[in-house]
Amino acid sequence: MRKFGLCLAVVLACHLVPSVSAGNELSDLISHLPDDANSLVVVRVKEVLESPRAVKEGWAAKQQQQFLAGAEVIPPWAEMLVRASHLHAGDNGPGRSVALLSASTDLDIQDVARHEQASVQTIAGEPVVRSARDSYFALFGPRLLGVMSPAFRQDMARWIQQVQSSARGELMSQYLAETVAESDAQILLCFDLEEMFEPEVLRQRIAASPAVGGQSRNIDALAELFAGLRGIRAEIIIADSTHMTITIDFQDEPGSVGQFVKPLIIEALGDAGAAIDDLADTTDRVDGTSVVLSGPLSDTGLRRIMSLIIAPHPQQQPAQVAAQTPAATQPPAADAKPADATPDRINEGASLQYWNAVNQIITDLERANRRARDYERTATWHENFADKIDDLPIAGVDPVLQAYGADVSSKLRALAVSLRGVPIEVNTLQKSVTYNMHYDPGWAAMNIWGGVGAKPSSYNVTSNLQEVREKQAAAVAAGAQKRVQIWSMIREERATTLRTMRQKYGDSFK
Repeated sequence: MRKFGLCLAVVLACHLVPSVSAGNELSDLISHLPDDANSLVVVRVKEVLESPRAVKEGWAAKQQQQFLAGAEVIPPWAEMLVRASHLHAGDNGPGRSVALLSASTDLDIQDVARHEQASVQTIAGEPVVRSARDSYFALFGPRLLGVMSPAFRQDMARWIQQVQSSARGELMSQYLAETVAESDAQILLCFDLEEMFEPEVLRQRIAASPAVGGQSRNIDALAELFAGLRGIRAEIIIADSTHMTITIDFQDEPGSVGQFVKPLIIEALGDAGAAIDDLADTTDRVDGTSVVLSGPLSDTGLRRIMSLIIAPHPQQQPAQVAAQTPAATQPPAADAKPADATPDRINEGASLQYWNAVNQIITDLERANRRARDYERTATWHENFADKIDDLPIAGVDPVLQAYGADVSSKLRALAVSLRGVPIEVNTLQKSVTYNMHYDPGWAAMNIWGGVGAKPSSYNVTSNLQEVREKQAAAVAAGAQKRVQIWSMIREERATTLRTMRQKYGDSFK
């Protein structure tokens, strides 16, 4: 969520919401959130892991690969995650985000410090841990862990004071409050978009859309419709299969132009480098003042969506929870590493978990690479998955694997900038990639999602969107061979690392 395009990609993706059975718990968690939040995520972890599909496929025992996959976003000892952020359409930097994780048994701040390889300090009279992952951790109750990112000390102090105050209560956003009250999905992402986007920027985007076809009557009607955009909510339900519903809420009824909403959303995600293949197969319908997209969600699509809500947490299970939780729900590293292990001791379980996480990410992106039509529109997912690798815990992880993860992360970022049209240079002998993040060919002065988050001057040049698209597409195409070389290096490094790990630990590494 570092750029306008990515912000909108998040907005146009999916949302997660809690179930009715835990309504009281959810209300209590929401009362801990800052009241200026305009985006909300709720993941009912316990309900997801108890779903028919999760039980059949053993997600609780293999949560890292099967549930949120790759770099684990939610620990298996959490029963519910609530995350709130305050996003601005024009922000290039990360917005402030807070997360709350409710656990099945008591937590200990000393365990959090040990898992984060940090010390306990005091803020606003409460013990907290500042993680190297640029996050603060604090306990707001025996079974409630709070996380704030980025780790701004004053913001953390004020959040603690708010939670301590008797004045805490409801979300300021009416849209978020209504969505939480009405939805019973297991997973929800909800975004309050009222008055977020400049009307003229939206109009220019609509006018440049191939789906609209330049018809002035439809452009006028759609511009008026999107000027009254209230928000977007996406619900994911996991039963025997995974199903996604995305609802785009307006102030007025879409009428006949509702047919253009789905292609506009797919187009916007593609421009933002955040294409979700499953959206093309959804059915769409107008329901009152909303347009609803509905259809199956693949595991790859779920992992992409979940990468949008990365929330740092102590990845390994606290000692008290490990002692009281059935073995089937414990992550492999918790079983392999005793509570008193030193942070720098190499541990096979932690190393295997790290290896599996990195390779799940590579596998997902390789699938996108094989789909030439879609791959060029996946820059955001490369960036997000690189972030996930960087956020993986490295306590007990073999140094060879740590170097492997850092190398993969670096190459994924190089692939991402290449997919955005930035030239890269690949040295196959040294197995290195260099690129210039400050590259500006002129046409790139305009962010292709309207320019609000790019440069001030770009606000006035949205009318040449089609030219920008064409030039960027040409630049992306020119870097295709370089990206092939990078993928070859990633595969070679994976094979080399696998041989090394098998020599050390045997066939547990695959």
